Amino acid sequence: MRTRTMLGVLLVVVVALVVRSGNQVKASGAVIINDDSCVFVLEDGVTTAITNSDHRVETPSGNGLTVCKAQTTNSTGKAIVLGPDNTPYDVCFTTAGLTTNWKQVISASGQVTLSCRFNGQGQ
Repeated sequence: MRTRTMLGVLLVVVVALVVRSGNQVKASGAVIINDDSCVFVLEDGVTTAITNSDHRVETPSGNGLTVCKAQTTNSTGKAIVLGPDNTPYDVCFTTAGLTTNWKQVISASGQVTLSCRFNGQGQ
């Protein structure tokens, strides 16, 4: 459990370091960041950084959303769904805060989509 938590913290630190490089836009009170870096968990459990592939939103009410997309190989031929329950990573980073509400899907063709949702009213 300690290793899992430490890996989660490391993942958060890596993502937090690169989040400032994206393009920020303020729309209707929300902060939107596009074209930033993301860290993905691939099917073999190895992480990799993918740049210019995300969309982050933080609303005035404190909600946060991060959606990242990438392409990889999927040797299983089936969709793979990853999350905090079946990876060593407890949390995902949004600009509003850390969340355990995240899911990553790797399609059979290798399309990767990572979604992280932070509820500003309480996780």
